[in-house]
Amino acid sequence: MKLKTVKNKASSDKTLVGIKKTKNGIQKAKKSKKTLKESTVNATAAGTGTSTPLTFAEKKVLSVKRKSNAAKNPDESKPTLSSADSVLVTKKSKKQINKASEKSKNTDENSSKQETNSDWNTKAWTLIKELKKKEKKEGGNVATTVSEETMALVPTQLISKDSFKKVFKVLQSQVEKNPNKLFGGDLKYSIQITAAKIPRCPLRNSRITLPFPVLRDVDEICLIVADLKRGRTVDFQPTQEHWEDKLRELGVTNPIQIMPFQQLKQDYRAFDMKRKLVHRFERFLVDARIDGHVFSFLGSHFAKRCKNPVAVKLDKEENIKKNIEKALHVQTYRQGNSGTTTDIKIGAQWMPADQVVENGMNMLEQLKTVYPGGWLNILALHLCTCSEKMSTFPLYVSVIDPNLIPTPMVIGPKEKFIKKQKDLIKKRTGGMYEVDDDGIVQKARKMNDDGTLESEEELVMDELENEQDDNWLPYDDEPSNKERGGRVRHRHDIKIRVK
Repeated sequence: MKLKTVKNKASSDKTLVGIKKTKNGIQKAKKSKKTLKESTVNATAAGTGTSTPLTFAEKKVLSVKRKSNAAKNPDESKPTLSSADSVLVTKKSKKQINKASEKSKNTDENSSKQETNSDWNTKAWTLIKELKKKEKKEGGNVATTVSEETMALVPTQLISKDSFKKVFKVLQSQVEKNPNKLFGGDLKYSIQITAAKIPRCPLRNSRITLPFPVLRDVDEICLIVADLKRGRTVDFQPTQEHWEDKLRELGVTNPIQIMPFQQLKQDYRAFDMKRKLVHRFERFLVDARIDGHVFSFLGSHFAKRCKNPVAVKLDKEENIKKNIEKALHVQTYRQGNSGTTTDIKIGAQWMPADQVVENGMNMLEQLKTVYPGGWLNILALHLCTCSEKMSTFPLYVSVIDPNLIPTPMVIGPKEKFIKKQKDLIKKRTGGMYEVDDDGIVQKARKMNDDGTLESEEELVMDELENEQDDNWLPYDDEPSNKERGGRVRHRHDIKIRVK
């Protein structure tokens, strides 16, 4: 390797500043990267004492020494500048100082503005909180029970039959002028109910009976029936033929297709097949003896689309036709607990206007008992079309103050069953044990003097054992009902003596 050295320039060149002429103007010429500062050259000469090239290890040692010296003497470690470099630094420093001063002014102005805005925001929020507190004190708390004065404000009739018919004819004429290309004559009408208070009830599918069914004579109906003979290898064809002959004898004219439960489990077990089955039929009916098994098998596809099968009693032949016709009048709708609106279908475009009006008036009358909170909790009613581009007409708007209406509470069948079981365990154990919300049996906790509950202690199953009952077994030790497969083993070493 050859050591690169810097040639000594004349003393007159040190005081000059390099200038370069360009198209835009005169600029300072940049120094070449090849030239080294005199200070670095002197440092290398002083460190080695010779002009021989340094190895990598020696350079590493020098760098460590420089860092240690710079840490001990920070003032001496600063490099000295030449006269030419000092001129450049002074010119640059003046510009940088001017720019820094301008930036500091701008930042001071922005910070002052932000401080004023933040102060104004805090004052505004404090004023809003004070106003809310005053409104609460003046208005009082929200009602928890219904008083006789608020019940007197509920009208005796939400809308008259004549006005309902006029609104429906206006909506029907508007639909006929701009027909829906997608739905055509299958367009359906519904009543949208807006609640004053969102009810606290379990998410469920509710049913309502209408005077006229929202079905055509051509719409296919599926009837799921129990098998005459149970078994995986048993053919379901005899069951299907048996019920088809029976419905024909009873004079049922609706296009009903019989589907045994065994066929449903074999052909529609897959996820995609259940989704196809939903769209295949317009209405589903099921034998009341197997409705629980069918509901759990069909799953969420039917629940989301409000197509859960309607239970029909098929045990007595003289009532089969009457029960099927009654089930076809049932309309299912989704009763939620997260939004304020609920839609219930009451008619279709192909139905006569009188039938749609009759269905609507009958449905409004049933809302007194079926809807959570009754007519008092209804804020508005709208007649609308069941399509993407919804056309709505108002039917009724409530003028009752929502603060006078309590939040309706609805206890579902599952909650009733859980409460019944909790009360039963508390009664059987004499109040010593209770069941929490997670289903864990524990000792009944008492209130301390400071108002807190005692610590939880899970129940040991041996503590509940009844000494008088010799046949009592814990839940985990109960014998299974399944039959053991394989060959039966006989133990010959056990001898039984019969007297």
